Amino acid sequence: MRHSHRQLVTVGALLLLATDLLPVTGFGQALAAPAVPVAAAPSAENTRLRREEAEREQAIIHAKWNVCVDLQMVALEEAKAMELIPEFQSENEVKIEAAWRKLQVMIKTREATLLAWPMVRTVDGSRAVSETIVEKRYPTEFEPPHEPRTFGPPIPEPGHINEATVEGTPNAFETRNTGVTLEVEPTVLSQGKRIYLRLEPSRTELLRMEDYGPVLTVHNTLISAPQPLFASPRTHLDLTVRSGQRQLIAAHKLTKPVNCYELDIVRAVVTKAE
Repeated sequence: MRHSHRQLVTVGALLLLATDLLPVTGFGQALAAPAVPVAAAPSAENTRLRREEAEREQAIIHAKWNVCVDLQMVALEEAKAMELIPEFQSENEVKIEAAWRKLQVMIKTREATLLAWPMVRTVDGSRAVSETIVEKRYPTEFEPPHEPRTFGPPIPEPGHINEATVEGTPNAFETRNTGVTLEVEPTVLSQGKRIYLRLEPSRTELLRMEDYGPVLTVHNTLISAPQPLFASPRTHLDLTVRSGQRQLIAAHKLTKPVNCYELDIVRAVVTKAE
């Protein structure tokens, strides 16, 4: 009988110990499930922005005007460019068209060079981009060429320089896009008779690899590190033109060819979407 009483006391002690290890909810009660966070309702500002974005998308989908924009980039001698620029700047459409025809004849006879002629088609109010890109990868950091090592500091021969210039081993590179980019965002006005254009044309070309001077190492060896030299005429402008009208938007002085100008002539044509 005493033995049974001792067993009951031991079991009771274990039960009390188990209840101490349980959470405050109490022994025998189910543990509560973790609360699921409730997503906060979108603010009035976010709701307004989403509504405006949806309206813009719907306006583009249901746009009733198509717009075609082309940009002719032509290089010609400075003297000939100076003759054409005043005609393009006049408000007389007959003079502008005559100047453009004269420029096309010069391209055919190779008196002028057609650098690029990008064209994009889009709808009223929608941005469009045309790119013709070639990536130019070039080294930016170099390691000197490996040379025999000797104990102690190298002692160059006095007055002797290895004039055979060598290139170091490149260990870091950068990439630059070369070519032509045309970004356009048109807004059609006056029932298709006029267009408000936001334009950003650019043209990047590699002129040459330029050596910034060799570096003389402790071993009297000259290391060359040529770097690229780019030219990038760029224009950013807003203007309003008549549908089908040609407009000179930029004249850039070119580094190559020398004594030449680049004329950028844009035209936008509006047609009704069927």
